[in-house]
Amino acid sequence: MDIDFDEIERRLAALERRRIDDPSLVNAAVLVPMFRWEGKVHLLMVKRTESVEHHKGQVAFPGGICEPDDDGPVATALREAEEEIGIEPGRVKVLGIFHDTATITGFRITPVVGVVPYPYPFEPNPAEVAKLLRVPFDLFGNDELRKTNMVDIGGDRLQVDFYPFEDDTIWGASARIAGELYGFCKQEGGRR
Repeated sequence: MDIDFDEIERRLAALERRRIDDPSLVNAAVLVPMFRWEGKVHLLMVKRTESVEHHKGQVAFPGGICEPDDDGPVATALREAEEEIGIEPGRVKVLGIFHDTATITGFRITPVVGVVPYPYPFEPNPAEVAKLLRVPFDLFGNDELRKTNMVDIGGDRLQVDFYPFEDDTIWGASARIAGELYGFCKQEGGRR
């Protein structure tokens, strides 16, 4: 699927976002970096190191906890992306903010969708990022690859989507965000 980034920007601006208003959750934001490579739209994801505090070894979008000095989720996502993957905030074309999602680990994640230049001299922070992943966006529309399993997390049994990619697995909030965004983008008007 090819995507018209300008149309997605217009549609995100008009989106009635799903907001999660649960004061027990910690506010966080992620950048969902999109780019074209070899004629296809890809997402830039990170595999987290085993030394980070949360979500060790998981495939995720660059992001983190909203700091008091951040001026909203866009500022958080851009700050964290610069810290984690070394992309200058001015090089990201922010398309908009997508639906909030909650994690079983107590976070409310606000995804900030943006287009990043590619190739780009990314500088992954070795304390946080084990490697960068260039993930074809179409992966999240492939029902043959998506696996759904019941997982016990924190005493709850939850249905979770898993997407195998190379030697890794994309699951949890990152898979949910990418899958929902793929569905949003493929709706009439988002493709070109």
